[in-house]
Parts: sequence; structure tokens; C-alpha cells
Amino acid sequence: MASDVRGYLPLPEMWEQLSAYGTRQRLDVESVTLPDAWTTALGQAAPGQLPRGTSAFTIDGTRLREGTWGMEDARSTRHVSFTVFIACPAHEPCRLLRISKLDRPLE
Repeated sequence: MASDVRGYLPLPEMWEQLSAYGTRQRLDVESVTLPDAWTTALGQAAPGQLPRGTSAFTIDGTRLREGTWGMEDARSTRHVSFTVFIACPAHEPCRLLRISKLDRPLE
């Protein structure tokens, strides 16, 4: 999971450069769906390979970035999608297990 998150975040040097632009980013979620391939994945998993209560959800949305470029306000939007893998065993807290690469969701 930690390596998945690191893949989404800039390196420390890039954070420093980005701070000069006052960039803000948000995700407007448009849909959360159970990928069709998840049923196949569950059927192919060996016993005990997946934690109890594991499921996959594909999130589709629009990423909005706003900030300053030079002296000009800048804004961009882009459609994004990714899949999260979550384990929610009965009577236990849910745990985020993995996040797919951006724009490479489980179909």
C-alpha cells in the first residue's frame, strides 16, 4: 500500500517547486462501481489468498487543479479513474489494501 501511495505523490523536491504555484487539487467523484473483472478475480483466487471481506471499487471522476502560473491564474480539469481494493471483514474496521495506478483501473 505504501508503494501505491508513493506512486501518486511527488518527490520532496517537486513539493518544494509546486508550493511556489499555490496549487490546489481536488477530485469530483462521478461514480464508484464494482469492476466486472472482480468476479473473475475472486473465482481465480486461491483459498486464503485474499483477506476476508475484500472487494474492489473503481472510481471515476474529474480532477481539478487550480493555482498560479507566473502571475496568471491557472486551472485544468481531467477525467481520471482508478481502483481501490478494500478489506472489510465482519465486525472489524475496513482496511485499504491497494490502489491501482492512475487511469489503469480494473475493468
